[in-house]
Amino acid sequence: MGSDSGYQSLASDLEEPGQLSFVSIEEENDCGGELRRGFDVVHTKVRPYYRTILITLVVGMAAVNVALVILCKQSVSEEQGNDAIPALPYSMDYNADSWKPFECGRVPKTGTPLAEKVVLVDRKGLAVDDTTWDACPGSIPVSWPATAGGAGNRVINVRLFRTGSNYSANGENVKMLKKFLEYNSAKALVGTPISCNQTDDDAEWLGTVEALRILGPEHVMGVAIGNELDLYDRHPESWKCYGDLWGYFKRNFQQRVESLQHVHGGAFANISVTTVTAGSIMKCGDHSCSPPKMTIIPEFVDVLQFIYKIMPADKFVLSMNFYPYFQPCPPLKRDGITPAYSCSEWLRLASCVDSEKCVVRQSLIAARLALESVLGERGRNTRLWLGELGWSSPQSSTLSTGACSPFKSGAPRQICPQWSSQESLVASYNGFLQWNLSVREDMPPVEYAFWFSVRDSANFRFPEHFGLCGPAAAAAAASLWSFGPPACQNDFSRV
Repeated sequence: MGSDSGYQSLASDLEEPGQLSFVSIEEENDCGGELRRGFDVVHTKVRPYYRTILITLVVGMAAVNVALVILCKQSVSEEQGNDAIPALPYSMDYNADSWKPFECGRVPKTGTPLAEKVVLVDRKGLAVDDTTWDACPGSIPVSWPATAGGAGNRVINVRLFRTGSNYSANGENVKMLKKFLEYNSAKALVGTPISCNQTDDDAEWLGTVEALRILGPEHVMGVAIGNELDLYDRHPESWKCYGDLWGYFKRNFQQRVESLQHVHGGAFANISVTTVTAGSIMKCGDHSCSPPKMTIIPEFVDVLQFIYKIMPADKFVLSMNFYPYFQPCPPLKRDGITPAYSCSEWLRLASCVDSEKCVVRQSLIAARLALESVLGERGRNTRLWLGELGWSSPQSSTLSTGACSPFKSGAPRQICPQWSSQESLVASYNGFLQWNLSVREDMPPVEYAFWFSVRDSANFRFPEHFGLCGPAAAAAAASLWSFGPPACQNDFSRV
């Protein structure tokens, strides 16, 4: 039909079913036309009730969601029983007034703490893992786990890897963190990611700026722009950098630094700025990777020179993460056959920081020497923070012999026994608590050092077990790498 003018009025309306007919004989055989006219009738009759129908559907869906939440909570309570540690609520359940001091790894009254007093407690901090930040930001321990109580062992610094790009979803987390910081007279190193996705990175930065506003300059020790970009080639979306990772980083780093000069009335114009790298910004110069022979990769030398051009040297901090845990077998001698150390000797060197021979101290010495070789006196005196140090127990799924020197014959290496034992975790953590942050007698010490982490979390969906406050519950562990935020659980006997 060319138009609707040939349609005749309906012989009856919806109150008289079975009486629908058209006068036009031509349209009696037009099944498509009848169907369309039928829809027109339904539309005309139902249209006045659209708002009521929509409201009814929304209310009904909300009621179903509430019922499901209640049923799930009842089910979890029944499964856990009275003796189980209950799951803490998700961050969305918190409000700014619900925070209260939290402790984990409590020392029994009859027990002996690992440390009566944390050495240089005001220059050490805890890194807040994604599990804690997403699921229970109100449960960061106010005291260092497994230490004697008292103000002398309070956690004075925390490191955030991100605040989140969605303020409506993460603003309460930041407010919860501020309660902790106020209670402990503490500060936060606030991180903002760099991922080669400009839209995501800009959104993250807006979230970071809002977090800075909430926390205030009195509770911010610095801003970290990017984390372990030297390992970004392992990221599933590294292709988005199109071979220009460091160029992308430099552009965004400069934009963030310039932004800090103006946001919130210039309140953060003099804040310390850092970028956090892994140890892979350095490369070996000889078989044994001796510190005097270590150098910095050319790409990062260019980054450092660029940074010192756009900002004062006294405002920039180089933060480095060192993980001897991921070197689970001793190095080999030059013959490629004989281990340079026994497993017990290597475990001791990997988990200690009280001697220049310890792996972490050797790495820091190498960093100082390498920085001096490319930047002169400025490099030797570069402000240096230890962004992460930690030990996993039980064994993390990401641990392998891939970082171990291969046998000359090609035979596989073996992870040293007891490498991921609780005793090894305790030894490493206790050494960190007692460390005076020295590097070498003739070198500037580390300004700040952070232990990773509060709780277990996932690394690119692979579970790791670095948490001092324990793992996610077995029932919730799957959610570390599936949909939704994991529930926080606490294992008070972890350290």
